[in-house]
Amino acid sequence: MARGLSQPIEQVTLRGAGGILVLTPLGSSSSGGAMLAVGMRTGGALARLEMLARRAAAWPVDREPPRGTVVFARFDRMPTPPAVVAAAEDLTSFGPLDVQSYREAASGAVVHCLVAPGVAAPELAPFAWELTQVMTQSASAEALGVFHSAVLRSGKTRVEIRKLPAPAGPSQVLVMAGGDTGRPGLVRLQVERTAARLSEA
Repeated sequence: MARGLSQPIEQVTLRGAGGILVLTPLGSSSSGGAMLAVGMRTGGALARLEMLARRAAAWPVDREPPRGTVVFARFDRMPTPPAVVAAAEDLTSFGPLDVQSYREAASGAVVHCLVAPGVAAPELAPFAWELTQVMTQSASAEALGVFHSAVLRSGKTRVEIRKLPAPAGPSQVLVMAGGDTGRPGLVRLQVERTAARLSEA
């Protein structure tokens, strides 16, 4: 999936009901090579675990050549609901955000992208949708449970992806991307508040 993005992914953190899974590519995320996967129960020292995983992944390793390609679903631009526009103004931890919404024609799924200038929302929307599809199929993760959110790091960019509850309508995904300010606690608090507000809208 990472080969569908122009920017390399340095780390992905998946949160489940029972724990957290940190995935760190050994080499480039688009190389198709090995990956370091570390799971932990909720409540552990996540920031330290992520740092140690990135440090361990920096060691030279044998890399396999890329295999296969990923074709993402096609998403078309659509008007953004006022509630999503208002939510972007409250995400101060990411800095100024542009708001764009996209719909997948076949399923009607909607992806709302709240992104900093320079972040390619048209590229990010289908990737986020594919990732949430994988996350919701993770019941076999046993103690970690089904994953409900993901955090991606690429250089100085931090991306938060959450699937919003949609019991009676098409699936909705919330994507927030901006500069990594080094304040993950504040970012997570604002993201959780925003997701909860939009789930009730």
